[in-house]
Amino acid sequence: MTIDAVNIRDTDVFDDLPKTNRLGNSIRCFRKCDEITLTDAAKALGISKQLLSNYERGKQLPSLQKVMDMATILGAPAVLWIQYRINDEISKLDFDYTVTLTKKDAS
Repeated sequence: MTIDAVNIRDTDVFDDLPKTNRLGNSIRCFRKCDEITLTDAAKALGISKQLLSNYERGKQLPSLQKVMDMATILGAPAVLWIQYRINDEISKLDFDYTVTLTKKDAS
């Protein structure tokens, strides 16, 4: 996986995530590392606490726009989270594919 111009706080944490529900686990990890409650994070995102919990547990997948919103609020790597979102959906469909995204330079 190649991600340019993205500052990931603990890359080892991402390597240890299970291969399924990587997005939800990553959301929970960032939220808890920043000591943000589920209620406060949901309020900042304009969604219910239950919906955010469903995202974290992999019960529902957020839209790509919501992934971008969460990444911004939690200071997370948006490119990686979009990649996780797409791969989690592919995994739910029982396909054996992995999508890798690379952020282009702004030049």
